[in-house]
Amino acid sequence: QSQCVYKDSLIYVITGWSNTTNVVNIQIYDPSLDSWSVGTPLPNSSPYKAFGSSAQIVGDTIFFYGGASTSPNFPAQKKLRKGIIDPLDPTQITWTLEEDAPNANYRSACVTHGSNVFWIGGSSVSYNYNGIAYNGSGGVVPSSSIARYDALTQTWYEGLGAPYPIMDLRGYGQVSGTSWIICGGMEDGQAVSNSTYLLEYDPVTGGVEKHSYV
Repeated sequence: QSQCVYKDSLIYVITGWSNTTNVVNIQIYDPSLDSWSVGTPLPNSSPYKAFGSSAQIVGDTIFFYGGASTSPNFPAQKKLRKGIIDPLDPTQITWTLEEDAPNANYRSACVTHGSNVFWIGGSSVSYNYNGIAYNGSGGVVPSSSIARYDALTQTWYEGLGAPYPIMDLRGYGQVSGTSWIICGGMEDGQAVSNSTYLLEYDPVTGGVEKHSYV
């Protein structure tokens, strides 16, 4: 499932897999109260439900992209879904589909800067825990791209400047307002990674660049 934080106070847990299928569930955790609540569920259709997707919140709007559907062999998706949160009642969410991304994406890291949402790495083919494709094609190759979506202009940009392909990323650590750390994941050849990368926002290009850190 995807996880994202709203106004430094609520954690949203979006869709995911339960037993035999993807689910429409939206679960919201309030750390200050140690309590769970239920958000407006996703529409019960394949374009919305996914496992292995990644999400972030810009203002009052959730953006979550990619993941795998429950069609035969769990194909990775290009779908971008948008959920507008009611700030007066954060359990109420209005869900819509946005323009598809240029490529499918599965198990990437996701960060934001301003109106931009960035998806780092991942893969264009879905796979099991061992990095072997669900579709029977063998080992999956990780992506070196950093996809960017500008929520203001509703425009996709396919970043190709990431020299270190990595997939199976589950999160990130924020270092500053313009830099993040990612570590681990899976490299080419289904090798578990011990590498750490520094991501830095470039105000000139509006993109995020990935640098070897350790």
